[in-house]
Amino acid sequence: MKGKNEFYIAKIEDETTKINKSVAPQDKKKKFERFVSSYTGYHNEDKIVFPYVKYDNKGRQYEDLKEKKYRSEDDRNKEYKGIPSYLRREEPVMTKRNIEDLKGTRLSREEIERRNRENYGMYSAQKIVAEPQKNVREEEKVAQGKEAYYQESLSPEEIAERNRIEREKRSTLVVRGKPFSREPEYYQEVKSEDYNRPAQSSYREDNYPGYQEQGTNFRDKYQSQSKRQRKYKFPPIDLLNEPRAKSAENHAETMMQRGIIDNTLAEFKIGGRVENYTKGPTVTQFEVKLDSGVKPERVESIFKSLQMNLASESLRIEAPIAGKTAVGIEVPNASREVVLFGEMIRNREFLNDGKPLNVVLGKMVDGRSKYLNIIEMPHVLIAGSTGSGKTVCIHTILTSILYKATPEEVKLILIDPKRNELLYFREMPHLAAPIITDANLATPALKWVVDEMERRFMLFETTFKNSIETYNASIDQGQPGRKLPYILIVIDEFADLINTAGESFEIYVQRIAQKARSAGIHMIIATQRPTTDVVKGTIKANFQGRIAFRVNQQIDSMTILDHSGAEKLLGRGDMLFNSGSNDIRIQNAFITIDEIERVTDLLREEYETNYMFTADDLKKQAEIDNNVSFDPRSDELFERVARYVVAFQRASMNQLQKAFGMGFNRADNIMIGLEKLGIVSPVIPGRQRDVLVQSEEELDEILRR
Repeated sequence: MKGKNEFYIAKIEDETTKINKSVAPQDKKKKFERFVSSYTGYHNEDKIVFPYVKYDNKGRQYEDLKEKKYRSEDDRNKEYKGIPSYLRREEPVMTKRNIEDLKGTRLSREEIERRNRENYGMYSAQKIVAEPQKNVREEEKVAQGKEAYYQESLSPEEIAERNRIEREKRSTLVVRGKPFSREPEYYQEVKSEDYNRPAQSSYREDNYPGYQEQGTNFRDKYQSQSKRQRKYKFPPIDLLNEPRAKSAENHAETMMQRGIIDNTLAEFKIGGRVENYTKGPTVTQFEVKLDSGVKPERVESIFKSLQMNLASESLRIEAPIAGKTAVGIEVPNASREVVLFGEMIRNREFLNDGKPLNVVLGKMVDGRSKYLNIIEMPHVLIAGSTGSGKTVCIHTILTSILYKATPEEVKLILIDPKRNELLYFREMPHLAAPIITDANLATPALKWVVDEMERRFMLFETTFKNSIETYNASIDQGQPGRKLPYILIVIDEFADLINTAGESFEIYVQRIAQKARSAGIHMIIATQRPTTDVVKGTIKANFQGRIAFRVNQQIDSMTILDHSGAEKLLGRGDMLFNSGSNDIRIQNAFITIDEIERVTDLLREEYETNYMFTADDLKKQAEIDNNVSFDPRSDELFERVARYVVAFQRASMNQLQKAFGMGFNRADNIMIGLEKLGIVSPVIPGRQRDVLVQSEEELDEILRR
């Protein structure tokens, strides 16, 4: 060390340097030294170093390395001086910046409208206006229909008014006496004024074909198709009420209830305390952690004391909570939250899960959404007193199917003895038959379902399949045939039908509940009187999915759930759902009648209903079941069907239904009559009937006899 801030670096010399020094004297002018790295020594490679970024050089430090030099906007303007921007190769033909270049040019009316559509849509707020053509008289303008609207500039207010008039002239759909259009701008106006919903909402443009085509009126193109030709499109979600903004939660009352529970347990010398609580839309569940050796039954023994101290109208104790080492005490909230159907169905995963019978149910205590896949149940039993929310639950299930499944995937059979609960779903494209309101026709309808179930089992046997899922999968893979739809039977007021429809009705319900799962046939039964003489053990054993709303007596809860608890519910959609293991408390989703009518009116207007059987078919089947003399040859279509079968030498049930527009039961009765007269052969499982008559002369002789 030479000094405090000075140091010396030893010079490194290799063998080559030493030899050169000894051979020739060093030249001071040509003397240079190689760079020595502290890491690699003399072994260094030359590398290209790019110029550094200078201040305000706008990133052009690499311009010397580029083949094509940068040109500023001023340079390009000098190069294209005098050439309009829409003729320049580097610029698009139409942009917002060069609209002014088109002003003053002579453009036809059609050309102006075409460019407006391509760049600004059908209803642009600004229009490209051409100057009046010179040397044209005013009389010729009027004769050619060139109004001043296309010859002069208009204010934005005048343009908006003319756009509104054009939209009103378009064909609109009348929903409940109010205009309804599928065009986004006009739809938002109607929605905000008539339906009391915010105007900013998503619109499913992919529901209607041709919407993205520029310069075409997609509504005219869509309405030009017949109802039978239209492919089913799911209704827009905007028809449903949107969720409201949630208010801030107030936990002061919840903390007070927590303290009351702890004090009550201490008063009765029960070792335990509230460790956690979960606030749901309807109730708050307090989790009580008991000390070692304390039985959960001791908490149930002070039920009335807890209810009195909490000043609660109802209280439910779950001892213990499924999957937890705690006892649950469910206390009603001071203000209940309304769970909207429109909020739950906006879940993308739910809409795109590919399960046609996965429906909206409600929200659980912890606030999570709960959906119900009917295929997994496979049948559902719903019970509750009047006004508890039973009918609303059925409405949410049916509306979910309209949003999840096409008519080719699910067919509905609705039986409504009250005549006013399911009428909103009349003439839906998903219906397999008109809504059955006559109790005398309920039995023939279930008989048709049983026959369809047996026919499907026979079809599975011949194709070596064991369920509807495997059969439809084979059709997708190329096996000849048609995919089978799921059939969902919804029966409201089951107790009334048991008393009026007769014993055969109950037998058909039992057969469907026991065997129809693999055939793709499922059932939902609702009743307000869940007694043992209505919901018998043979029926209840096959209904794994059970939904219990508030009931009047504890014995009714024992019938539906096999234990108590439903009598302590709050009503208005508060339910207990049991799928074979533990009860789940759910607040049912709420859907209004206005929402249902908006959805069903739209579908009823756009699509045709293709029934699998009609009310006349059920009446004739009822006459046969009642041992009334019935001759299939008395049918007005019998002779026409006989000549049709002989002419084409084919006897197919599906062919007869399509050719003559008849239901399954009517075609089956006519086929039985043809079999009795010897025109067709008896049915053979897995094979088509043979036509035994070869000529029309032979057929005329048979018909005369």
